[in-house]
Amino acid sequence: MKFPSIVSLADKHDCDFIATGHYARTADAEGRLVPLNERKRGQEVTLLRASDKKKDQSYFLYALPQEILSRVLFPLGGMTKGEVRALAAERGIPLAQKADSQEICFLPDDERIEFLREQGALGDPGPYLDAAGKVIGEHAGIGRYTIGQRKKLGQSFGKRMTVLRIIAEKNAIVLGDESECRSTSLLLGSYVNTGVLDRLFASDDRLPVLVQLRSQGQAIPGTIELNIGTEQIVVRFPNEVRLTAPGQSAVFYREDMVLGGGVVVESSLD
Repeated sequence: MKFPSIVSLADKHDCDFIATGHYARTADAEGRLVPLNERKRGQEVTLLRASDKKKDQSYFLYALPQEILSRVLFPLGGMTKGEVRALAAERGIPLAQKADSQEICFLPDDERIEFLREQGALGDPGPYLDAAGKVIGEHAGIGRYTIGQRKKLGQSFGKRMTVLRIIAEKNAIVLGDESECRSTSLLLGSYVNTGVLDRLFASDDRLPVLVQLRSQGQAIPGTIELNIGTEQIVVRFPNEVRLTAPGQSAVFYREDMVLGGGVVVESSLD
């Protein structure tokens, strides 16, 4: 969804707010829920998880800047998906019974591979390597894979293997077993903060937070600290976590409140 374009359209029609069907909620700067009819334009707001945690979409919305978030209403955020379906059915809306989409919204029935093939983005077959650089198999084109992938590798290796690295310039993919795909720290770029996070960092260099690494993943306890002199942030975990792919978002929470986040640049095992 192109939020800036929608806000621009709202301005043309002198609308203070826009409303979307995302499962998320907003609160004031202290994290107190504000009823939709009491929201004021220009009021500082924070992003919260939806009441229906299984459908929560705050992970995808963490990067909304305050000037846009303060203009957005999430009327479904306090409802479960079942309640929304029942409400739609009462009003005769055909989509009430439509199955949930788990894939890319513009590619029905998980046609991702076919779409990439049409774009010439799958690539050519090349070697699978182990962590020592030994060839252990052949992949079907690097466009089919992502770091952290365990399924659909195209062959058996005698044990579960995971994509550790993709070496595009060599058309090679490095695989490793479960013991080799762990990390205890992340370096994040494209750092997105909030007013709440700024205030917390003003009094402490290292903050305890919950870190969510996947849209439906469980938030993991960790700490965050600014990488001095850069626009990057370091995330540290007390225990090893599964490898996270570069380009994946890491979002910070305090209970249900979104504090900020960033995009993974690299993972490491300290």
